[in-house]
Amino acid sequence: MKKISVLLGAMLTVLAVAPIAAQLSPRATRPQVVPPQGPVRQVIFKNCTNCHGIDDYAYNALDRAGWDTLLTTKHREMSVSVPAQDRALLLDWLAMRFGLEGVYYDRRLGEEVKYRATHVGRGFAAMYGAGVLSGLLGIGSGAFKVLAMDTFMRLPMKVSTATSNFMIGITAAASAGIYFTRGDIHPLIVAPVVIGVLVGAYLGSAVMTRMRNTTVRKVFLPVVIYLALSMVLRGVGIHLL
Repeated sequence: MKKISVLLGAMLTVLAVAPIAAQLSPRATRPQVVPPQGPVRQVIFKNCTNCHGIDDYAYNALDRAGWDTLLTTKHREMSVSVPAQDRALLLDWLAMRFGLEGVYYDRRLGEEVKYRATHVGRGFAAMYGAGVLSGLLGIGSGAFKVLAMDTFMRLPMKVSTATSNFMIGITAAASAGIYFTRGDIHPLIVAPVVIGVLVGAYLGSAVMTRMRNTTVRKVFLPVVIYLALSMVLRGVGIHLL
């Protein structure tokens, strides 16, 4: 147990020191952006390279409206005006290259599905509220994260569930290491639970890839209703299970 604790402590130390080492490294950490081809390239070198480099774009991840606001603010400060046609081409490229967009292959449909995240602020607020309620009532917030991404950010249901699983895995791994080193986790109790979770998660992920987004949403709805009802009853001192 002591050896495992030392090993986990060493891993956490490496993870904590890595960002500091990157900041102190003499090597340049500035992102490199490859200029696009075609008309957008001409627009960039005509309007965007006199005052700054295009590498500055890599520091932002915005939707088209967000890029429009950022460009307006920057150009107001520099007293620069970009023609409307050039601006439209530039905004389209920025939203595609550095925006909150993505694509995944849907096995059920047999094609690639493109999507774009919207209303990120609302999604952040909803996830923050889900986290607070989860901490207060002891209910996992994964379902509420999925709901926030699906409802507010307009992400496909499959993308929402996969993203939620990823976020939960990262945060759970960080806290699990701390709990384990403190001795709060009993391996004999955790082992069978972990096996069940791994098998269930594998099967659930395999089944989800073969379902439509609408079907996943219909399966998800009763779960959200149950969790909401459970939270309300817990608030008045009633436990369903």
